[in-house]
Amino acid sequence: MAGNDRVIAARLSDARFFWDQDRKTPLEALLPRLDSITFHAKLGSQGERVRRLEQWARLLASPCGADPSDAALAARLCKADLVTGMVGEFPELQGLMGRYYAQGERQPEPVANAIGEHYKPQGPSDAVPSAPVFHVGPTGSIRSRSPCPLYPPAAQSPAMVRPGTGLPATSSTVTATGSAALPSVLTWAEAEAASRSRDRERTVATLMIDSW
Repeated sequence: MAGNDRVIAARLSDARFFWDQDRKTPLEALLPRLDSITFHAKLGSQGERVRRLEQWARLLASPCGADPSDAALAARLCKADLVTGMVGEFPELQGLMGRYYAQGERQPEPVANAIGEHYKPQGPSDAVPSAPVFHVGPTGSIRSRSPCPLYPPAAQSPAMVRPGTGLPATSSTVTATGSAALPSVLTWAEAEAASRSRDRERTVATLMIDSW
């Protein structure tokens, strides 16, 4: 028992050290470091992913009933905690620590909550966030009807999308806000695909993958 106490005490001491060190650097200042982390071989770095998410969040905010500025800020900061000492040592705390650090910086509460909840749901039994800022993301909002070789396995997708079918494995993520946002997504996808000589389905699929 004494040995276990020493191990737990050491881990708590580590956590306190990282907590104190991480709070010396604002989340915004951590963003350049995301450019050195690969998100996907075909989709670039985490930094590139975040910049796309910020663009899409601002686009989808109004149809989802969210504030565009809050939505864009949440998207910009949602992955910043990946490069903190705390998450580096305790990866299971990603998202949660982002929320705490955002709250410590006095970011708007909807922004902090969206950062903390953007990994949800982790599976069919997990709670689905209902805040509008969260729903500006593609989770539960987009159902591509074309197969895409970049889809993750359904079990790893927050929306539980069955690869190749575009059908949700659970209905828990289907929301009215998602339906309202879909026309905006498709309009954007048409323009983006045309500017990059890509097909619309692949462009929408990229947006979906960015949210996972």
